[in-house]
Order: sequence, then structure tokens, then C-alpha cells
Amino acid sequence: MNYLDDLRTIIQINSYTQNKSGVDKVGEIFDIWFRELGFNIEIYQRELIGSH
Repeated sequence: MNYLDDLRTIIQINSYTQNKSGVDKVGEIFDIWFRELGFNIEIYQRELIGSH
């Protein structure tokens, strides 16, 4: 994993609250990072806005 490349990717994603696909994509990247660090992840699915 290259965190700087991932950070560049995150910065370039349009992830304002009502852009569900962008918020969810950023969440997927952080999910990978935190799982690699040993965290358990719980996602709260949202229908109209980005999931938490």
C-alpha cells in the first residue's frame, strides 16, 4: 500500500455529503487502511447521503 498515492486519490474524490458515491469511495479507502492497522470496521449504510 502506498499511503501517499491513496491520499492523492482521496483528495481528488468529490466527497461532499450529498455525493454518496464519492463519500462511500473515500470510506472504502479508509476502511482498507484501518483494517490493515487491526481495527474492526462497522459501516452504517445511508440511502441518500454517504454512509458512515
